[in-house]
Amino acid sequence: MDRPPRERDADSWDDPAGAEAYAEAVREGSLYRALAARLVEALAPSGGGLWLDLATGSGIVAERLSARLGPVAAIVGADRSRAMLEVARRALPLVEAAFVRADPAALPLAAGSVRGAACSAALWHFPALGAVFAELARVLEPGARFAFNAPAAQLAGDDDLPPAPLQLALAREGLARFGTPPAPGGPVRARAEILRAAREAGLAAAGDGWIEVTATQRELADLLAVPAIAGRMYPAAPPAARAAWIRAAAAAVALDEPIHVRWWQTVLQNRGQLP
Repeated sequence: MDRPPRERDADSWDDPAGAEAYAEAVREGSLYRALAARLVEALAPSGGGLWLDLATGSGIVAERLSARLGPVAAIVGADRSRAMLEVARRALPLVEAAFVRADPAALPLAAGSVRGAACSAALWHFPALGAVFAELARVLEPGARFAFNAPAAQLAGDDDLPPAPLQLALAREGLARFGTPPAPGGPVRARAEILRAAREAGLAAAGDGWIEVTATQRELADLLAVPAIAGRMYPAAPPAARAAWIRAAAAAVALDEPIHVRWWQTVLQNRGQLP
């Protein structure tokens, strides 16, 4: 069977250079690794069986699941991007995990086969959120849990922390260069909307709350420089113009200054055959 051609668009997550740039920013920074650690802690995985890291990216959640569960468990890291999966395989050669390319709304997993699942820093990649929740309800065991997180900046109606100097500089530079402030990095949804979609799919809220994670402005600048991220904020601007925008904003702030970032962390439970 002929395989579809690999994407080479620099704004795509399937661009190898962009995938490696993202993985490097995650490795060198603390934000996404801290979020992954908090999420796995909330999921509280134990025992054997099959565990899923949805939208695995560079594999940091799969890595933590493997470290926590040991060889008795089977870890699957699923992602739509071939380039990100290749990065994860190279970065984690000793991790007992299978990295597979899959649509999050059509996972190659048997019904009721998954003991638990997590999705860190990726909820906004799923426009059809109801379909993804329905697929999770299909593959999770009855009573199994799914943990995910989302930044306050992408939750409608909730107060975020005051913007960091870099965020203010990015908005000023964006207005000056492109005529508009940066667009959100993905769909903006209300927490009630997300929980309603989960409930309609058969996933009940089992706990949620706000967490705050410390990062540096340099780390945020490095993440924004990934074309697949910057491209969401100014999709009509050429990549070179977006890169110049980020450089100019970064030059105006103290990049090593620590900042706090607020995220919403949630655990859902598959009702399945539960009463």
